[in-house]
Amino acid sequence: MLEVNKISKSYNGQKIFSDLSFAIQEGDILGITGRNGSGKSTLLKILSKIAIQDFGEIIINPDINVDYLGHENMFFGDMSIKENIDFFTKFKNIEQSEENISELKNLLGLKLIYTKKLNELSYGQVKKSGLYRIVLSNSDLILLDEPFSGLDTLSVQNLILLINKLKLKKKTLIISSNIIEIIENISDKLVNMDDFSE
Repeated sequence: MLEVNKISKSYNGQKIFSDLSFAIQEGDILGITGRNGSGKSTLLKILSKIAIQDFGEIIINPDINVDYLGHENMFFGDMSIKENIDFFTKFKNIEQSEENISELKNLLGLKLIYTKKLNELSYGQVKKSGLYRIVLSNSDLILLDEPFSGLDTLSVQNLILLINKLKLKKKTLIISSNIIEIIENISDKLVNMDDFSE
């Protein structure tokens, strides 16, 4: 599905990482670890085509859909979760069953805040709203940057459950996280960015 061959990236002459290679197949969960500044977020931005590597190549199946959730969830702050989701699904022409939508709202703890505006929510609630959007997109390859940060224990457990559900549906995930004990348990493969950075 995806092959990364010896890619490197620098900013303003400062090398972030170099000679990074890995490959993943459909249904894999790849965990990205490493210290702050090692290039975890940069790698996900390159894979989502928000940024471009300096050297190396990325080979990806042209038929797959890719979705990315970074530290910003691409929602409108003055609109409710419901209004944002309605806009997103209409814009992307996404149809979901009411049963699936209800299950997701319950799993992510959004049912009671679904009609609240994004700028009225906590950081963790906003993050869960972004995760809701990602799952609804039904993409083949899902890129998640630090999805567990800012979540309480129950929300982390529910997110792990959701990730496992996506894996059962043969979705492929690349997840960056500083929480080693979680990422090691849910991942099929691990890439430590410290091995490729200075």
